[in-house]
Amino acid sequence: MEQIDNWESPQVLESPQVTDDIHRWEIYFREVVESKSVCKVRSSHLQQTAREREQVYLKQLQENAQLVFRKKALSQRCHAFQKQALELIKLRRRLAPDGSAVHQEAGVFLAIVKIHQAVQSLISLTDRLIKLHSRIETPLSELLRMIQQIGCGKPTDIHDLYPISQTIRNGSLDATVRCDDWLHLSFEIASNNWALPEVKSLALASAAQSCYLASGILGKQNDSWANTDISMQRWLQFERPSDPFLVACLIKDVGIWLHRKKNSSFPRIHHAELSAGLAAGITGMPAGVVRLVREHHECFDGSGLPAGINGTEQHFESRLIAVITRWCELYNQQSVLGQQSALGQQSETLRSESLHFCAIELASNHLLKETNRNRWEKLGTHLLLDFLDVMPIEKIAQPQFQRDSKPNWRIPRPHFLDASQATVSAPCLRNSLRK
Repeated sequence: MEQIDNWESPQVLESPQVTDDIHRWEIYFREVVESKSVCKVRSSHLQQTAREREQVYLKQLQENAQLVFRKKALSQRCHAFQKQALELIKLRRRLAPDGSAVHQEAGVFLAIVKIHQAVQSLISLTDRLIKLHSRIETPLSELLRMIQQIGCGKPTDIHDLYPISQTIRNGSLDATVRCDDWLHLSFEIASNNWALPEVKSLALASAAQSCYLASGILGKQNDSWANTDISMQRWLQFERPSDPFLVACLIKDVGIWLHRKKNSSFPRIHHAELSAGLAAGITGMPAGVVRLVREHHECFDGSGLPAGINGTEQHFESRLIAVITRWCELYNQQSVLGQQSALGQQSETLRSESLHFCAIELASNHLLKETNRNRWEKLGTHLLLDFLDVMPIEKIAQPQFQRDSKPNWRIPRPHFLDASQATVSAPCLRNSLRK
C-alpha cells in the first residue's frame, strides 16, 4: 500500500466510466490536478512508474492493432477502444507530465491509477472481442461453404451439417458466447468478411443467429414447454431431437445461393420453395425438415409466403421457426441502419455497442406488436423474448397452447414442380442443380 503523509479525505470527484467521452475524462482529471491537497504520496509499492506502465499498454495496443487489421468485422469497435486508450494515455502525459510534482499529490496519484485501470479495461475488451471473433468466424465460414455447396447442387449429407449446429448449440447452452455478442458479431462477420451481396450476407447472418436462438429456446425446456404436446416428439428417433430443427435454421435460405445461368428461363419462385427443393436433395434429410424450410416465412394469420397457410395448418415447429426468422430479419435491419448512421462518426467509443443493444430492443418490440396483431405464434414469441431476457414496451397476450390439427400432414408439392405454374419441368431443374 502507498504511504501518505498528513492524510485527509480528499474531495471526492465522480469518476468517469471507461468508455465516456475523452472530454469528460479531461474535465475530471483537470479538476483533480488543479485542486490542492495537503495529502502527499511519500512512497509507492508499485514497481513501475506511470510512463513505464503506459509503455506496456502501448505494446499491447500495437499487438492488438495488428490482429484487428486482418479482421474487418472488428475494425470499428476495436478501433474505438484503442483510440480511447491512446487518448487517455495522452491526457495523462499532457496534464501530469513525467517528473512533475503533481504526482506526489494523493488525488492525482489515484486519478492516474483510474486512468490506467480504464486503459487496461479497454485492452481487455479488445482481447475479448478478438477471441469471440475467432470463435464465431469458424462455424460461419464452414456454414458458408456448405450453403454454397448445396446451392450449386453438389452432393451433401445431413451429417455434414451436424458439426456446425453442434458448435453453435454449445456456444448457446454453455454461455461461452453471450447472446448479444453472437447476434452482433455474426452480423458483422457475415457483412464484412467475404464481400457478399447484402441479401446473401443477411441470409448467412440470419442462419447463424436463428440456430443460436433456437438452441437456447429448445435447451431451456421450461414448464410451459414441457407440459404441452409441442415438445420435439416427432424427432425422438434422432440422438439429439433438436438437431433437425437446428439444421432447418441453417439451410432455410439456401435457395438464395441457387446457381442460375444468365438469360435463363428459370421462373421467379420464392426462395423458401427453392430452399425446400434443395434441402430435399440432401442425403438423409428428413421430410419434416423440408417442411420447416418451406414454411419458415409463413404467418400465423395466413398472410405469409409462399403458400399462405395459417397457423392451424402448421406444426408448432413451423410457427416457431417463422417467429425466429422474423426477429432476425428485424434485428439485422436495425443493425444495417445503425451501421450506416455510425459511418464517419469517430467520436463515439461504444456507439456500435449501444446501437446493437438498441437493435435487440427495437426488434423485440416490433415483433411483439406484430404478434399482438395475430401475425405470429404467441407462444413462440413468448419463448423467444424469454430467452432474450428483454422487457418489451407492450405486454404479450397470454399464449395459447394449440394442438397440431394435422399430425399426418404431408409436404405440399412445390410450385416449381407443377408444370402448370412453371416454364421448366422437374428434369430441367434437377439438371440445373447438378451443374
